[in-house]
Amino acid sequence: MSKRPAVLLLALLLCSLAGPMVASAELSGSIEASASTVTMQPSAPSAGDDLAISIAFLNTASQSAFTVEYSVYKDAVNPDRLLEQGIIDEIPANSIDTKTVYWNSLTEGSHRVWVTFEHGGDTVQTFSVPFNVSGLADLRVTGAEMLNASDLKTGDAATVEVDVSNIGTEPAGASVLGVALNGAAMGNVAIEALAAGSTTTVSVEFTAPPTGEYVLRLTPDAEDAVLESQEENQDYDFDFTVHPRMDLRHKGTPTVTVVDGALNGPWTVTGEIERFDGDGTVVVPLRLEVPNDAGGTLMLGSFSVTVEGQGYAVATWETTIDADDVIGLQRTSREVVAVIDPYGTGAFVQESTTNDRSPAGNLDLLPIPDVQLDPPFASPAEPNSGDAVLWYVGISNVGEIAVRGTLEYSFEGIDYEDRIFLDAAENIMWRPENPLPTVLGEHTAVFEVRYVPDQDSWDFDADNSRATVSVEVNAPLRLAWNTPTLALVDANAAPAEAPLVPGQEYTMSIGVTSVETGPVNYTCDDGGGTVFEIVPVVIETRGQRATVACTFEAQTGQTTVRLVPDDVDVSPVYSRAYASAAVLDDSVTDEQRSLRGLLSWAGVLVLVLIGVLVVGIVITRDRDEEVERDIYEYCPSCDGELEGDEDRCPHCGFNLAKARLQFHECNACGESIPDLMENCAYCGAPQDVASFFEQRKRIERKTEVMIETPVEEEEDEDEIVSGTEDFAATVKAFGYDEDDLEEDWDENMDLAEAE
Repeated sequence: MSKRPAVLLLALLLCSLAGPMVASAELSGSIEASASTVTMQPSAPSAGDDLAISIAFLNTASQSAFTVEYSVYKDAVNPDRLLEQGIIDEIPANSIDTKTVYWNSLTEGSHRVWVTFEHGGDTVQTFSVPFNVSGLADLRVTGAEMLNASDLKTGDAATVEVDVSNIGTEPAGASVLGVALNGAAMGNVAIEALAAGSTTTVSVEFTAPPTGEYVLRLTPDAEDAVLESQEENQDYDFDFTVHPRMDLRHKGTPTVTVVDGALNGPWTVTGEIERFDGDGTVVVPLRLEVPNDAGGTLMLGSFSVTVEGQGYAVATWETTIDADDVIGLQRTSREVVAVIDPYGTGAFVQESTTNDRSPAGNLDLLPIPDVQLDPPFASPAEPNSGDAVLWYVGISNVGEIAVRGTLEYSFEGIDYEDRIFLDAAENIMWRPENPLPTVLGEHTAVFEVRYVPDQDSWDFDADNSRATVSVEVNAPLRLAWNTPTLALVDANAAPAEAPLVPGQEYTMSIGVTSVETGPVNYTCDDGGGTVFEIVPVVIETRGQRATVACTFEAQTGQTTVRLVPDDVDVSPVYSRAYASAAVLDDSVTDEQRSLRGLLSWAGVLVLVLIGVLVVGIVITRDRDEEVERDIYEYCPSCDGELEGDEDRCPHCGFNLAKARLQFHECNACGESIPDLMENCAYCGAPQDVASFFEQRKRIERKTEVMIETPVEEEEDEDEIVSGTEDFAATVKAFGYDEDDLEEDWDENMDLAEAE
């Protein structure tokens, strides 16, 4: 015998010793197997164990066996009892191939393993191996009952009595009963040790959930503390019903109302509460909530509403939000929510509290309008003394409602006001109806403006509703020619008049009246390039009078004297022409003398006409003292009668002394004249004296003073301009003929017109 068959026989012997004894081996083809070639682990199984079954298949041939089919069954050869079915592709010659099959979760009692196999188309061989499984404990829920099941409502204390039994053959130690509601674990209930076949009853307590159908799953030995014969499919499902309970909820969204324009409330909030499946009367606490600026919740005052009725009932509630409730919150639109029983103090239990918060209403905290003033600016930006200034101010309403109020402003000590109306978010550029005058003199003029809201209107921040700015008022020098003071003297300071003697020096002087102060230089020339001299003039006080004097040398024929300021804004150019007498010269022919004489007479005639014009002006205007008298006949501020020598008006206290120093430019001729004059001294144009002074109320004097008006002496104008009656004789005395002079005059006039 070879060594390999000996090894095989030894293995079979060992297998026969390890397993139950059988009568003989089964042979199909060259494959042999029997109960003696089957081993089991554990060898003494208990209920619930998993049994490992090892089957050895022996190839008794001297060549390999191919395609060996086998099947393993539990307790009977039946398709529904099949544990495993398979094919062994090859078993080498004289070799063994072992297959292991598992029988899980053994139950208590006697059992048998059945094996079938076939090789090479030979007869299918069948054999079995019996074994016993010892008993264990087996815990089961054998019953459950809900107490007061027909009256169970949401929130009630629910109790389920559960029977737990040990249906096994061995005692069960202490364990726990697992409890889950609709799949959600609720905890465990302790179970005492149970002898085999004994039962215990435990109570499972919980709070009834909202209305509906529920499944309470009960699992014995939930923590696997007891070794049982059956560890699977132990769950026990208990079905129960929770019946409807009274429930409160909000009907719709809270409504917030406020009086138009009442930006600080109060806001009235109203809403409705619904009650389902209730009866009798219940008081429902409520609270309003709005979000704060920090992302949290601002809880407003609590209030309550009473609900009455049977079954379904509705109650309306109303409360108010005051300005103090929302103080400090940014002025914007916010959500407002009503909450049922916010502190859980209500004397009731609801079906559900998930609907205790209402849908969000809208609380509009409109921003209080803020009227803002932009910095004012003036036109012109650098006014001169006495100029009128037009001020511009940007005004904005930063708000969502219209506002109205008064714009109070002052300039140069005079107060004004204007009504302002602004729509929501409106911006305007305001200016006064008329420019505001400046007072005389160089100074800083202050413009102050502020917006004052009406009592029933709004302005959030008064600080940005006012502004103060200033402008620098310049006081440039202005001079006016005082024509009546024109004088001409010769080198000996004696009065002189045309015709002038050529080559002789003369001095022309003329007075000027001033407005404001400053220096100016006058260039005295003849208009043809000859400068006689530079005359400086310095005005140190407002209203000061000065004289401009120029010394010049008379020229042959005619001498023109001009006074030209170095600043054309100070005064206009003054020009004066003087005729010169003829100078006899032996070298001059009679014809030349005749022509010169004619020209001299023509100059004389021009001077006479100019003289007539000057005399006419002098006759038709008042003398200085008469002008002053006219100035003081009536007060320019109150129109009260004056004596003429007052420094202050006795009727209203107006400062006449100060008024004497004020000047303005005549609208008709542009000359500078005192503000107190009713008619221009140069052109006679009427002046609106009242417009230059503040108008005051006159205090009537008890006594009247009659002022006599001086009677002007009438002069015979015809006598001044009539001339000589015998012009021909007079001309002939000078060596001229009237006809020749007339022809020469016509020719010269034609030449003059042509030029």
